[in-house]
Amino acid sequence: MTDPIFVFNSNLAGDHSDGTARVARENHGAIMGQAEGLQASSYAIPTKGADLRALPLEQIEAHVDQFIDFAHQHPELTFKVSAIACGLGGYRFREIAPMFTHAPDNCLLPPEFLHELGRDRVETPWGMSDRVHQVAQGITFYETPSHGGFKLSPERMEAMPEHLRECSFTGNEFFEEDCSWSAVVLAFPDCFSDDDRA
Repeated sequence: MTDPIFVFNSNLAGDHSDGTARVARENHGAIMGQAEGLQASSYAIPTKGADLRALPLEQIEAHVDQFIDFAHQHPELTFKVSAIACGLGGYRFREIAPMFTHAPDNCLLPPEFLHELGRDRVETPWGMSDRVHQVAQGITFYETPSHGGFKLSPERMEAMPEHLRECSFTGNEFFEEDCSWSAVVLAFPDCFSDDDRA
Protein backbone atom coordinates (compact mmCIF):
# COMPACT_ATOMS: atom_id res chain seq x y z
CA MET A 1 0.00 0.00 0.00
CA THR A 2 1.32 3.45 -0.91
CA ASP A 3 1.17 6.42 1.42
CA PRO A 4 -2.02 8.46 1.18
CA ILE A 5 -2.14 11.60 -0.95
CA PHE A 6 -1.89 14.60 1.41
CA VAL A 7 -4.83 16.98 0.76
CA PHE A 8 -4.09 20.55 1.80
CA ASN A 9 -5.50 24.08 1.52
CA SER A 10 -3.95 26.26 -1.12
CA ASN A 11 -4.39 29.75 -2.48
CA LEU A 12 -5.09 30.82 -6.06
CA ALA A 13 -1.52 32.10 -6.42
CA GLY A 14 -0.16 28.62 -5.67
CA ASP A 15 2.08 30.10 -2.97
CA HIS A 16 2.91 27.11 -0.78
CA SER A 17 5.00 29.00 1.78
CA ASP A 18 3.00 28.51 4.98
CA GLY A 19 0.85 26.09 6.95
CA THR A 20 -0.23 22.80 5.43
CA ALA A 21 0.80 24.10 1.99
CA ARG A 22 4.38 24.33 3.21
CA VAL A 23 4.17 20.80 4.61
CA ALA A 24 2.82 19.66 1.24
CA ARG A 25 5.67 21.40 -0.62
CA GLU A 26 8.44 20.19 1.69
CA ASN A 27 7.21 16.61 2.23
CA HIS A 28 4.74 15.71 -0.53
CA GLY A 29 5.98 17.40 -3.72
CA ALA A 30 3.51 20.30 -3.98
CA ILE A 31 4.60 22.64 -6.77
CA MET A 32 4.96 26.39 -6.21
CA GLY A 33 2.63 28.22 -8.60
CA GLN A 34 0.17 25.31 -8.96
CA ALA A 35 -2.94 26.29 -7.05
CA GLU A 36 -5.11 23.20 -7.45
CA GLY A 37 -5.05 19.51 -8.11
CA LEU A 38 -2.73 16.55 -7.84
CA GLN A 39 0.95 17.37 -7.33
CA ALA A 40 3.23 14.37 -6.69
CA SER A 41 1.84 12.90 -3.43
CA SER A 42 -0.32 15.91 -2.56
CA TYR A 43 -3.58 17.47 -3.74
CA ALA A 44 -4.27 21.22 -3.42
CA ILE A 45 -7.74 22.62 -2.71
CA PRO A 46 -7.86 26.43 -2.97
CA THR A 47 -9.41 28.07 0.07
CA LYS A 48 -7.83 31.53 -0.35
CA GLY A 49 -7.54 33.93 -3.23
CA ALA A 50 -4.31 35.12 -4.84
CA ASP A 51 -4.42 37.99 -2.31
CA LEU A 52 -4.35 35.35 0.50
CA ARG A 53 -7.83 36.31 1.75
CA ALA A 54 -10.31 33.54 2.47
CA LEU A 55 -12.52 32.61 -0.46
CA PRO A 56 -16.28 32.69 0.06
CA LEU A 57 -17.72 29.36 1.21
CA GLU A 58 -19.48 28.71 -2.11
CA GLN A 59 -16.17 29.03 -3.99
CA ILE A 60 -14.41 26.71 -1.56
CA GLU A 61 -17.25 24.21 -1.96
CA ALA A 62 -16.82 24.28 -5.76
CA HIS A 63 -13.13 23.39 -5.33
CA VAL A 64 -14.01 20.66 -2.79
CA ASP A 65 -16.52 19.24 -5.29
CA GLN A 66 -13.76 19.04 -7.92
CA PHE A 67 -11.58 17.17 -5.44
CA ILE A 68 -14.40 14.75 -4.54
CA ASP A 69 -15.01 14.06 -8.25
CA PHE A 70 -11.29 13.34 -8.64
CA ALA A 71 -11.31 11.00 -5.62
CA HIS A 72 -14.33 9.13 -7.06
CA GLN A 73 -12.50 8.74 -10.38
CA HIS A 74 -9.40 7.34 -8.62
CA PRO A 75 -10.49 4.62 -6.17
CA GLU A 76 -6.98 3.16 -6.38
CA LEU A 77 -5.66 6.19 -4.45
CA THR A 78 -6.20 7.07 -0.80
CA PHE A 79 -6.45 10.74 0.24
CA LYS A 80 -5.64 12.04 3.73
CA VAL A 81 -7.63 15.27 4.03
CA SER A 82 -6.40 18.00 6.36
CA ALA A 83 -8.87 20.35 8.05
CA ILE A 84 -8.80 22.76 5.12
CA ALA A 85 -9.93 26.39 5.55
CA CYS A 86 -10.18 26.00 9.34
CA GLY A 87 -8.03 27.48 12.08
CA LEU A 88 -5.92 30.15 10.38
CA GLY A 89 -8.14 29.75 7.32
CA GLY A 90 -10.87 31.59 9.19
CA TYR A 91 -13.74 29.12 8.95
CA ARG A 92 -15.19 26.78 11.55
CA PHE A 93 -15.19 23.00 11.23
CA ARG A 94 -19.00 23.01 11.08
CA GLU A 95 -18.86 25.28 8.00
CA ILE A 96 -16.38 23.15 6.02
CA ALA A 97 -17.05 19.55 7.10
CA PRO A 98 -20.49 19.28 5.38
CA MET A 99 -18.75 19.91 2.05
CA PHE A 100 -17.24 16.43 2.46
CA THR A 101 -20.53 14.62 3.15
CA HIS A 102 -20.30 12.74 -0.16
CA ALA A 103 -16.56 12.07 -0.09
CA PRO A 104 -15.86 8.45 -1.07
CA ASP A 105 -14.35 5.88 1.29
CA ASN A 106 -10.86 6.48 -0.11
CA CYS A 107 -10.90 9.91 1.61
CA LEU A 108 -9.59 9.84 5.18
CA LEU A 109 -11.21 12.83 6.84
CA PRO A 110 -9.77 14.62 9.88
CA PRO A 111 -11.35 13.83 13.28
CA GLU A 112 -12.86 17.33 13.47
CA PHE A 113 -14.77 16.77 10.22
CA LEU A 114 -15.85 13.25 11.25
CA HIS A 115 -17.22 14.73 14.47
CA GLU A 116 -19.18 17.43 12.63
CA LEU A 117 -20.56 14.81 10.24
CA GLY A 118 -21.62 12.58 13.14
CA ARG A 119 -19.31 9.78 12.05
CA ASP A 120 -17.44 9.57 15.35
CA ARG A 121 -20.43 8.23 17.28
CA VAL A 122 -20.54 4.51 16.56
CA GLU A 123 -21.75 1.68 18.76
CA THR A 124 -18.80 -0.58 19.49
CA PRO A 125 -18.43 -3.69 21.70
CA TRP A 126 -16.99 -1.29 24.33
CA GLY A 127 -19.85 1.20 24.21
CA MET A 128 -20.53 4.34 22.19
CA SER A 129 -17.38 5.80 20.68
CA ASP A 130 -16.38 9.36 21.45
CA ARG A 131 -13.31 9.63 19.21
CA VAL A 132 -12.38 8.14 15.87
CA HIS A 133 -9.20 7.91 13.84
CA GLN A 134 -9.16 6.68 10.24
CA VAL A 135 -5.86 4.82 9.98
CA ALA A 136 -6.28 3.83 6.33
CA GLN A 137 -9.06 3.04 3.93
CA GLY A 138 -11.18 0.42 5.69
CA ILE A 139 -9.24 0.57 8.98
CA THR A 140 -10.76 2.78 11.69
CA PHE A 141 -9.79 3.06 15.34
CA TYR A 142 -12.61 3.89 17.78
CA GLU A 143 -12.12 5.10 21.36
CA THR A 144 -14.75 5.01 24.07
CA PRO A 145 -14.55 6.53 27.57
CA SER A 146 -13.22 3.21 28.87
CA HIS A 147 -11.68 1.28 25.97
CA GLY A 148 -11.35 1.00 22.19
CA GLY A 149 -10.15 -0.90 19.19
CA PHE A 150 -10.05 -1.27 15.44
CA LYS A 151 -12.98 -1.85 13.13
CA LEU A 152 -12.27 -3.26 9.67
CA SER A 153 -14.39 -2.85 6.55
CA PRO A 154 -15.76 -6.00 4.87
CA GLU A 155 -13.05 -5.64 2.19
CA ARG A 156 -10.29 -5.52 4.82
CA MET A 157 -11.80 -8.50 6.66
CA GLU A 158 -11.78 -10.50 3.43
CA ALA A 159 -8.16 -9.50 2.72
CA MET A 160 -7.04 -10.49 6.23
CA PRO A 161 -5.55 -14.01 6.60
CA GLU A 162 -8.02 -16.36 8.27
CA HIS A 163 -5.79 -17.13 11.27
CA LEU A 164 -5.66 -13.38 12.05
CA ARG A 165 -9.42 -12.92 11.57
CA GLU A 166 -9.85 -15.43 14.39
CA CYS A 167 -8.25 -12.90 16.75
CA SER A 168 -11.29 -10.64 16.50
CA PHE A 169 -12.66 -9.57 19.87
CA THR A 170 -16.23 -10.29 18.86
CA GLY A 171 -15.84 -12.79 16.05
CA ASN A 172 -16.50 -10.08 13.48
CA GLU A 173 -14.86 -6.82 12.38
CA PHE A 174 -13.76 -5.48 15.81
CA PHE A 175 -10.23 -5.94 17.18
CA GLU A 176 -9.67 -4.89 20.80
CA GLU A 177 -6.81 -2.45 21.53
CA ASP A 178 -5.05 -4.54 24.22
CA CYS A 179 -5.28 -8.12 23.00
CA SER A 180 -5.98 -8.23 19.27
CA TRP A 181 -4.64 -4.95 17.81
CA SER A 182 -1.55 -6.77 16.58
CA ALA A 183 -3.64 -8.92 14.23
CA VAL A 184 -4.60 -5.76 12.33
CA VAL A 185 -1.00 -4.51 12.24
CA LEU A 186 0.31 -7.90 11.10
CA ALA A 187 -2.32 -8.16 8.36
CA PHE A 188 -1.75 -4.62 7.05
CA PRO A 189 1.78 -3.55 8.06
CA ASP A 190 2.06 -0.92 5.31
CA CYS A 191 -0.77 1.04 6.95
CA PHE A 192 1.19 1.59 10.16
CA SER A 193 4.36 3.46 11.00
CA ASP A 194 7.34 1.84 12.73
CA ASP A 195 6.21 3.51 15.98
CA ASP A 196 2.73 1.97 15.63
CA ARG A 197 4.22 -1.47 15.12
CA ALA A 198 6.52 -1.24 18.18
